[in-house]
Amino acid sequence: MSISNLIIRSVNLLNGGEVKDNRSIPGNEEDLLRVFRQSLDRSMDAVFWTDVDCRFIYANDEACRSLGYSREEFYSMHLWDIDPEFTEEIWRASLEMYRNDPEHIGQRIERTHTRKDGTRIEVEVTANHFKFENYEINISYARNISEQKRNESELRESEERFRTIIESMPMGIHLYRQADDGRLILEGGNRTAEEITGVKNSEFSGKTLEAIVSDVFPGNAVSSLSFHFREVLETGVIWRTEHILRESGDQGSAYELLVFRLEHGRLAVVFTDISGRINFERVQRFKTLILKTQQETSPDAILIVGPDGKILSYNRNFIKLWNIPSSLVETEDDEIFLTHVMNQIADQDAFITKVRYLYSNYGESSYDVIPLADGRVIERHSSPMIGDDGVYYGRVWYFRDVTDQKKNEEAILKSEAEFRGLFEATPTGAVMLLDRKFKRVSSRFRDITGYTSEELIGANTRIVYPSDEVYDYVGRTLYATMNDVGLGRCETKVRRKDGTDIDVIIYANPIDRNDPSKGVAATLEDLTARKKAENDREQMRAELLQSQKMESIGRLAGGIAHDFNNLLTAIMGNTEIALMGIRDSDPARQHLSVVFQAAESAAELTGQLLAFSRRQIIDPKTICLNDVIRGMEKMLKRLIGENITLK
Repeated sequence: MSISNLIIRSVNLLNGGEVKDNRSIPGNEEDLLRVFRQSLDRSMDAVFWTDVDCRFIYANDEACRSLGYSREEFYSMHLWDIDPEFTEEIWRASLEMYRNDPEHIGQRIERTHTRKDGTRIEVEVTANHFKFENYEINISYARNISEQKRNESELRESEERFRTIIESMPMGIHLYRQADDGRLILEGGNRTAEEITGVKNSEFSGKTLEAIVSDVFPGNAVSSLSFHFREVLETGVIWRTEHILRESGDQGSAYELLVFRLEHGRLAVVFTDISGRINFERVQRFKTLILKTQQETSPDAILIVGPDGKILSYNRNFIKLWNIPSSLVETEDDEIFLTHVMNQIADQDAFITKVRYLYSNYGESSYDVIPLADGRVIERHSSPMIGDDGVYYGRVWYFRDVTDQKKNEEAILKSEAEFRGLFEATPTGAVMLLDRKFKRVSSRFRDITGYTSEELIGANTRIVYPSDEVYDYVGRTLYATMNDVGLGRCETKVRRKDGTDIDVIIYANPIDRNDPSKGVAATLEDLTARKKAENDREQMRAELLQSQKMESIGRLAGGIAHDFNNLLTAIMGNTEIALMGIRDSDPARQHLSVVFQAAESAAELTGQLLAFSRRQIIDPKTICLNDVIRGMEKMLKRLIGENITLK
């Protein structure tokens, strides 16, 4: 049988029609066509086939689901109907390129597809062109990357907020790198460093550590500081010191220095004016602001195994993901592949147990996350291939490397948590202003001023100043210094709600220097109640941590129960249908009844978990507590641990 006929017959089967060929087809080719169809229909990516006129001749289930069209609608459409920017002229040029330059086949490009309802989604498209005799076909795979793009945007915004916070911190920061000759050279610093040293960072840039120390701290031994800085660079151990004097006429100032190592032979030096105060915790929070994250995405790896355990198909990504050597590429024995893969799994027993279970339970689908020994994390999906006639044709396995995705999600959550923690836990009152109106206020700011959030949000900052003159003075001073050096600073008085005036220092920095309309981030420090502020901050920090822990537990319980409840719905529904179709005397009825009862019990358990996570509406009613406790006994025993007895 020719390849072109095989492709045509594949398209007919994919479209739900009959094979229009009177010649007989060997049984193994019929099986191959069914396997081919099911593997495409179950793909997690949208799959499109187009002819030389760019008209759709096939679209899989994911393509129909993601774009909202039926297969019948696709067959009357062209590619530019879902990608208006991909015109017929571009298609003709691309087709000629594929014919004349096969190197362009298989390249990934990002496109925007338009759904039936008019909404748009970002996709990553891989196109392939095949020609068999006189028949040409183009196969495209489209992966929805809208969520990935959204995550990248959120991460960039989070990093920008961190940079703004760093610039508004009342602590000097210098970054040093080690040159090839061993000297420590200044790379840069923040605005506060310029205020503390009295020297522009640009004037220090490129100078050695010894030269800068001589200028900034002339009263101290240069060799001693140089020794400790280099010791930090070599050992990675953080070094802190106090009472470093910088002479200024007849006056002296005390500073705290914190030195720690960054990556690639770099040092960060944080110095704070501690003449009036010492604040060690702010340095610790700063350390969390310099963490960096990376993210990558990896394509899916696909493996198709027949009912006899023989490998029917796999893609190049499967070989790449599992590092399959060339000596195993041609084998059809799934056991040989399993042996090779097993050596890369962190929990080999759990991995092989799930594989054996699914091979012996043909009708079940599965999803789980697998940690690898090398630290990667893999998502594993598996679905049976069962024909309309009920025949089991094997199993499809999908593997996706989600290591970078998990890192990306954790980085976004961490950066948001750090931003909220920094905003709320800072010992100074933090606010975000737009047109000198309160947009966001921290609890510490409310404590200092005595106002509530409802009284402050949307109100003009005039509410916290004792007079119009003070209000105008602060505005002129802060905005003048922000326009000049980027960081505004002003010492003034603030009037609390109870009428008392307190002395404060205000630091302000534009959230986006290129876009003043985004507002200003500012901090307000109460100079009369530092110690009380530190105690209040610690208490708030503990309460926030406890709240996040409880929220995480509830989210985890609700997520598991929700997914498990979806599976139980399918089990109970199909069991009820099966019970309706068999007689009472049928021996299988008793077994199906046991399955249904077990599913109902499991549904009650997921109901308890959903109620615990507040993801299910609670229906209050009169109950017997003994019955409830007995029903929750198994779940409670798993929660409280083996070292506690429940009776």
